[in-house]
Amino acid sequence: MNTWISSLTDTSAIVQSLDAVFGRFPILERLFTQYNRYALVLLAALTVFGCIASLLRERYAPELWGHLYASDGEALPLNHWENIIGRAMSSDVVLSNETVSRTHAAVTRDAQGAWNLIPLASKNILLKNAARRLHPVPITSGDVITAGGVKLTFRPATLSEQSEQAKKRTRPGMLIRPWVILL
Repeated sequence: MNTWISSLTDTSAIVQSLDAVFGRFPILERLFTQYNRYALVLLAALTVFGCIASLLRERYAPELWGHLYASDGEALPLNHWENIIGRAMSSDVVLSNETVSRTHAAVTRDAQGAWNLIPLASKNILLKNAARRLHPVPITSGDVITAGGVKLTFRPATLSEQSEQAKKRTRPGMLIRPWVILL
């Protein structure tokens, strides 16, 4: 096996053969160099095109994993496995209240479907069912989360909603097969 690997890495015989051919026919060396120059640029362009086509073909369909219900009845969706609650526009759940930090807390879901509440801003108040929380705690359906005075009731997606989402998921198609790019 080692001789097979060393034969792949030992290129001296190939270089000697090419030197002998190019020594006899100098025009071949020039053609070989010009051909490789354009062939490698074309191969690089095809590789970049394949990557861009793959990115453009991808469709993002947000999935709904649960809701946080505000006291006024507004349903705030939880579309990710990790959802940031805060005042910042980049937060997944945006609460426009001055008492809420830019990134106040995170609601995360693990692979088994268990949800956790994680405080992110230590100086701001985060309550779960009226008890102050400084460390991550598990949450279940119906728990009331209070972030900076804003009360939110947690409800995960039901099993029927989760099975409906699973049916909608599709494997992304391939416009260009990966092995074609490697040729």
